[in-house]
Amino acid sequence: MLLLAAATELELKPLTDLLGQHNTYCHLITGVGLLETAITLTSFIGSTRGRTVSGVVNFGVAGGFHQTGVKLLDICLAENERLADLGICYGDRIEAFDSLDLPTFWEADRAMLSAASSAVYGSGLTSRKGSFISVNGVSGSDSRAEFFWKRFQPLCENMEGAAVMRVCQQFDLPCLEVRAISNFVENRNPASWKLEEAAVQCAKAVACIVESL
Repeated sequence: MLLLAAATELELKPLTDLLGQHNTYCHLITGVGLLETAITLTSFIGSTRGRTVSGVVNFGVAGGFHQTGVKLLDICLAENERLADLGICYGDRIEAFDSLDLPTFWEADRAMLSAASSAVYGSGLTSRKGSFISVNGVSGSDSRAEFFWKRFQPLCENMEGAAVMRVCQQFDLPCLEVRAISNFVENRNPASWKLEEAAVQCAKAVACIVESL
């Protein structure tokens, strides 16, 4: 059974409206952020129902980086995920702990990524593949966006992806992450965001992907 996991009802509902209920997949709201996601996902996979899970698709909205040329409502597929803000924060930069060997980087499942890429392309939706970063706090300034871009060259930023990939690694489950760009990583301007539209766009992509997996 495929597990379709999103952080919020806003992100999940457009997909359940499209797919309805089916015995080949199940849905989960993980909660917002790395901590809630790790706890909720671990609890579910370890439960009686979760033991039938064969793979995880994490999906939702994300903030895009202008430097990539990505546009609002574009679909993004993660080639990898990185925990970007674990370390020593100096205000204008974040440095890793020199003396600690902490896992901060995970690869998406190649087979799932290839199938998803073909499915999204065939649907006619505009999509990109690239590196994602996960953060504990949403970036709300041009300077923070510039710092992350120079350090990681990410396609987009989110708050759950790294946790999902880490949990999937722990349970030896293949994982795919799909995001739609709802806003840009820049000086905070909620008036320009397209959260609902991005959630609907992402649902369209995931619905196509589910049929291909």
